[in-house]
Amino acid sequence: MQYSQEIINAIKEVYVSSPYPTISKIAKLKKMQPKTIYRWRDAESWDRILAEKAKTMYIEQRMSTKDIMRIMHRQQKVVDAWRKSGKWDIDKFIVGGIGLSREMVKQFNETVEEALKDNTFTTPGVADKLTKLLMIIKKVSPQRVQLSNIFEFLKDLTDFVSTLGDKQFSKLFQKYLIEMSDYLRNKYAGE
Repeated sequence: MQYSQEIINAIKEVYVSSPYPTISKIAKLKKMQPKTIYRWRDAESWDRILAEKAKTMYIEQRMSTKDIMRIMHRQQKVVDAWRKSGKWDIDKFIVGGIGLSREMVKQFNETVEEALKDNTFTTPGVADKLTKLLMIIKKVSPQRVQLSNIFEFLKDLTDFVSTLGDKQFSKLFQKYLIEMSDYLRNKYAGE
């Protein structure tokens, strides 16, 4: 029997949508042979769409593979294969690291702003806190995030310096800003 692309697309939509019915359930519901739906699924890589949805559940929603298996009505070995081939654990680590990194950078920036405002930038306690925060940021940040944060910090620092109202200091800061950014880019891009 010949089926229109419209029917195939409708069945595909049912297959890749929550609550993720199995092909045998779809075939029974649509009064079709399961092998016909399996052929369509394999020809159009419907499972790739499911694997991406499962990856999102695993990384962004922090679901376990067992929960994904239960929700998507797929065998554990299928979900595990998706996890391995899609490198979910690496992506989960990177996404988690970026979130943690952003929080640490926020704390770092707040500490710097406070120290500049209170004129405590060179006290041992502040210096120690900043050093520890930088060490953590460096360990959890992917390189592109580190560079982005460095330049965001320099921009924020420039904005802060301009609010001080000290034209001489502002001019001196501007004079060395490009040199500072080049130095930092070379230092951290090479690691």
